[in-house]
Amino acid sequence: MDKFGGEMDFRMGDGSKLTLRGAFTNMPSNFTSESVTNQDGSVDKVGELKPFKAEVTFKDTPGTDWNRLVREVNLEATLAEEYTGVVHSWTGAHFEGEPSIDRANGEVSGLTFASPSYRVRDGL
Repeated sequence: MDKFGGEMDFRMGDGSKLTLRGAFTNMPSNFTSESVTNQDGSVDKVGELKPFKAEVTFKDTPGTDWNRLVREVNLEATLAEEYTGVVHSWTGAHFEGEPSIDRANGEVSGLTFASPSYRVRDGL
């Protein structure tokens, strides 16, 4: 039986912690493809390279400088899934998007983590 969910710990390369609010959607491929239809009705596949990505939703922790984070480049981060033992690592990364803070519940959304390098280590 496989395990999913549980506690998740998102840490930047400098050791600072960003508390996940709930959403962590991983996009573990740096390749995307689509089909195109030619004028004679035949179909081809077109591929394109892209960064590895993860959509994340954080808690607005006091002292977090969201403006600085979206301006930074060459970030390192690790997300450890405590329950499953799976560890995700990104290097040379950056945040893309626009942070949006819901002051009614402290949720920060609108950010995607993008990286040229991604590794996953499965839990035991």
